Amino acid sequence: MDFFEHQETARRRSGILICLFIAAIVAIIATTYISLCALSPLSHAITSQSDSRYENQATTADRLAQQFHWWQPKLLLFSVAATLVIIASGSLYKIAELRGGGQVIATSLGGELISHDNSSDPALRQLLNIVDEMSLASGIPVPPVYVLAHESSINAFAAGYTPNSAVIGVSQGAIDTLSRDELQGVIAHEYSHILNGDMRTNIRIMGVLHGILLIAIIGFYMIRITAYSGTRQRGKNNPAIYLMLIGIAIVMIGSVGLFFGRLIKASLSRQREYLADASAVQFTRNPYGIGGALKKINETVHGSRIKNPEAEVASHMFFGNARRTSLIALLSTHPPLTDRIRRIAPSLIELHDAVKETPAASKTLHTEALSGFSNQSNSLNASGHNKIAVDQATIGTAGIVAGCDSKPIDAIPSRYVPESDPHFPPTLLAAAHQSYSARIIVCSILLSADTEVRPLQLSSVRQYLGKAAKQTANDYYNAMEGFDNFNKLQLLDICHAALMSLTTSQVEDLKKTINALIRADQQIGLFEFMVERVIASRFVEHPDVTQSQGTRAYKSYRPYKESISTLVAAISYASGLSEDVCDEQFHRTMHRFFPNGRQLRPLSRSSLTLHVVSDAMDHLTTSSRRIKQLVLDAAVFCCECDRETTIHELELIRALSASLGLPPPALARPVSTTGTNPK
Repeated sequence: MDFFEHQETARRRSGILICLFIAAIVAIIATTYISLCALSPLSHAITSQSDSRYENQATTADRLAQQFHWWQPKLLLFSVAATLVIIASGSLYKIAELRGGGQVIATSLGGELISHDNSSDPALRQLLNIVDEMSLASGIPVPPVYVLAHESSINAFAAGYTPNSAVIGVSQGAIDTLSRDELQGVIAHEYSHILNGDMRTNIRIMGVLHGILLIAIIGFYMIRITAYSGTRQRGKNNPAIYLMLIGIAIVMIGSVGLFFGRLIKASLSRQREYLADASAVQFTRNPYGIGGALKKINETVHGSRIKNPEAEVASHMFFGNARRTSLIALLSTHPPLTDRIRRIAPSLIELHDAVKETPAASKTLHTEALSGFSNQSNSLNASGHNKIAVDQATIGTAGIVAGCDSKPIDAIPSRYVPESDPHFPPTLLAAAHQSYSARIIVCSILLSADTEVRPLQLSSVRQYLGKAAKQTANDYYNAMEGFDNFNKLQLLDICHAALMSLTTSQVEDLKKTINALIRADQQIGLFEFMVERVIASRFVEHPDVTQSQGTRAYKSYRPYKESISTLVAAISYASGLSEDVCDEQFHRTMHRFFPNGRQLRPLSRSSLTLHVVSDAMDHLTTSSRRIKQLVLDAAVFCCECDRETTIHELELIRALSASLGLPPPALARPVSTTGTNPK
């Protein structure tokens, strides 16, 4: 099975499991309705004031049989409404609690925040460098990093509701035990969860499970209340008996629903783990990195178990199984380690008995097979382009074991492999990890090469950020000599974690400064437009929820077809190809992603201004998440039609992903700066 088949299979199975989750909720509603139908005549019998004067009437059993009806519309409506209200209330409460950001979860697990300016330990600095590399490779802003200092096991997690609120947590055992390649594979796995939207899915499922649990809790309290009140009123006509029976039924319904909900959640989590493993290999091009980490978990005494009691709630977020091994395999949130290894690096299973690596030896075993993210394997040439050193033999020999049930991942097409960072000057790297200087770097990125415009921009920096910031911004600008827009975008991504620690007033000052810098020359370029969009998205708590109140989030693309047409046309023109080729790319894209898309016609080059593109992006923020992802996928497809990426295409796609609140797609490094730049 090739790499993309692994990904597609995992996604398809995840979709099926989500449908089963919905079916489980429907089953809870149906069971509730049937229970109430059965108990309804019993309630009537209990509450009726019958006595010896009615001895000639039918027996109680006969009356119950006569009063029982399967079809009771009012009772059905009540069952649906009550069940959905309870589940929705519990779910929304839990989701709101978990949406506060990954920092809350990381802190509850005993995580300690580390950064470049407060970490002198070489191992911690290596971890931070790996996180920076993966952010540059994925296009995701650099998240805050937490270390679980009291955990000697090998594990890691990603937490947060959106990429902008995500954090990465790594156990001390992983830092001490894993080689650089292996640690990189683990971090790539966690980044895959962020990119694949698993954090959002996990939080929503946790919310639904909490809502189902609330049903059982309500039933439990009904039993307690009726048991207490029932002691005060005895007799056959006591209505508390009926309420107690309802309470028992609700507890049983909630408990059974919760069990099957957890069963489906565990199965879904296992599929997402397979997908994240495959995506990690896509990022690193080194199956032995993540494979070696899984192998060490399987061999070490502590494994991947987390001692912190809060790990039970967040168990599905971890790289490895953070809990005790479940007695019921179906309730395990992670697949067996050997199965995971066999899928990505089956040769490690074969070598298990032949090779016994010590922790010290493993540090250097696969250094030469590094995927291209390590600074040692990259060089920046005179034109500012990265050269990736990749051991192709490592990919080609990922291992095919005869008779293996789970086929390994084949070679990954190189155009899907993101590139790593150039050798940024140490001064810039150090500044990018501090909140004060990170603000100034953002400003320096926007400084113009025009000697008449730049002094005006520096005056704005002084006005909003202070006199010292003006000189520092100019120094950083000089340090960026030779940087192209792609390098500047990479540096902007590195600044993210530091920018997230700014106060509200500092954020407002930064936005005012950026606005003044961009408009200093009375015109806005595409790069400036992209930076403004990216920065704006970083400080939106939940950028996926962008529609204004009272605006409907349409699930069909039809209300947005003109905006979609505008954006796809802009991407095609940004390739710099001829009118005929751009027209063909436009129609191929529209036909592939949108029904009747060939009927739409692209705008002319002259009419595609940044103002028009900006309006189209803003319009699409009111669409559903499915439509947003579809539009972004279409933009990437159009960009890759000619197998090359220009800097203008990259800038448009980054601006689009930021506007829609979606993780940016992994694109190859721009090979050209040609193309039509919307004015």
